[in-house]
Amino acid sequence: MNNMAEIDELLQGVVDRNEIPGVVAAVTGRDRILYKGAFGNMDTANNVEMSADAIFEIFSLTKPFTSVAVMMLLEEGRLGLDHPVSDFLPSLRKPEVITRFDEAAVTYETKPAEGEITIRHLLTHTAGFGYMFFSRIINLLMKKTGKNATDLPLLFEPGTRWMYGPSTRVLGRVVEEITGMTLEEYFRSRISGPLGLDDTCYLLPEERYNRLVTTHRRKDGKLIEDPGREEPETNMLGDTGLYSTAGDYVRFLQMFLNDGALDNTRILSKESIDMMVRNQIGELVVEIMPGIIPDMTRPFPIGGGRDKFGLGFQITAGNGESSYLRSPGSCGWAGMKNTFFWFDPQKEIAAVMMIQVLPFYDETCVKVLGDFEEEVYKGPGFQQEQC
Repeated sequence: MNNMAEIDELLQGVVDRNEIPGVVAAVTGRDRILYKGAFGNMDTANNVEMSADAIFEIFSLTKPFTSVAVMMLLEEGRLGLDHPVSDFLPSLRKPEVITRFDEAAVTYETKPAEGEITIRHLLTHTAGFGYMFFSRIINLLMKKTGKNATDLPLLFEPGTRWMYGPSTRVLGRVVEEITGMTLEEYFRSRISGPLGLDDTCYLLPEERYNRLVTTHRRKDGKLIEDPGREEPETNMLGDTGLYSTAGDYVRFLQMFLNDGALDNTRILSKESIDMMVRNQIGELVVEIMPGIIPDMTRPFPIGGGRDKFGLGFQITAGNGESSYLRSPGSCGWAGMKNTFFWFDPQKEIAAVMMIQVLPFYDETCVKVLGDFEEEVYKGPGFQQEQC
């Protein structure tokens, strides 16, 4: 990439203006890293500069790993996309769907769902589950009952809407049930280990604590740093909990650019990758999720109302806003503390930008992402026609 200096200038500038405390970004092609840069601080209170191998809590960037694990089990014939999840988790057999909700009393009525929740519904976020951050009904019910979101009635009939929720958490339980392994064990043996992702894990070793980036919260326009934890939290879940680095994650994305293989190691077949990156929700679209808890999340995602979803990824449908944006058919997602990725099969590039700031989809972080993306596509050979 001949515009590395421009990307450096962009990211250094947002740090210098105190718009974000620190960032690591990387861009890769199919067989080599095209750009990598680290800016700002990983620990502001102790004036520790950001390093290229800084470790981030990636939250929902965990989901693609779980989706890959599910596709591996599909290839092995151990599950099918249209298998009811209750084949593996009997507690989800014959789910109920909310038909009426009284917000004032936090009471509801239900009816039996017309069909079962399938593996495909879970991979595409069309199962009927919702997160408390984005659904007022789920928020109120979780507070009243103390139940997990996946133990509550569904918000809609499976397969009839797209709604972001803990579906991939359920898939993580399916992987563990089928394999008899924890997600840490399965990912290490089948994905992160073979790909050489040494810093991608749920259980962060103590000797790496000093590389963990602290979290900032934006309140009244100011960044406030959370005190660092002596022992990082462990959440071994299918939808969240992994720690990783920008370097590890772009290597993971290279596997998708290479149709499921990297460095003579095959993770998935080309046919599985093709299924993952193809629209799997038909005429449905990715919906804009409201930010129910503003200190934790803003409305998201970019592309809501028009984009599609594959087996684990949001798929760019196209836009006419700029000629310097990812191609239609690109896949991506984001994590709670504003970690972002996309991979563009058409242009054969992938990119990661990692920040640790709350709330999710913080306006400043999203603008930095957009500016970073534009600079990436200003590189030679990446220009494209408006769509």
